Amino acid sequence: MTALGKIGKEISAARKAQRLRQADLAAKAGVSRATVEALENGRAPEIGYSRLSRMLAVLGLELTLRPVVRRRPTLDELMQEREGEREKTRLESLDRLCTVMSRAAKEMEAYRKDYAEFAKISCRLLVQWEKTNGNL
Repeated sequence: MTALGKIGKEISAARKAQRLRQADLAAKAGVSRATVEALENGRAPEIGYSRLSRMLAVLGLELTLRPVVRRRPTLDELMQEREGEREKTRLESLDRLCTVMSRAAKEMEAYRKDYAEFAKISCRLLVQWEKTNGNL
């Protein structure tokens, strides 16, 4: 993955953590949604510093410089990085699942209330019918 691709992934994660849509980030940073989408998905061949810094500022992030590490990473370092990416993916999946479950619970609550109201009305009608027919 390119350095710009890694930046895009971090921007995507930060945006999702703040529950912003790509369009929201684009509007606040003064860039197009297509620019945000291309950057997040590693398809942006390049992006100007001012556009990148505006997106980072909206998300409360900053770009920092550090000395280049001249050695190749060890197998353990690569495995730790890969496990970190897997954990991030698992957490994103869990977040999506929680969102879906929350929506389902809200819908179920609405149906439960409707069913309770239906049961009350049905009981009243049954009592009236029984009274009318002399069974009560």
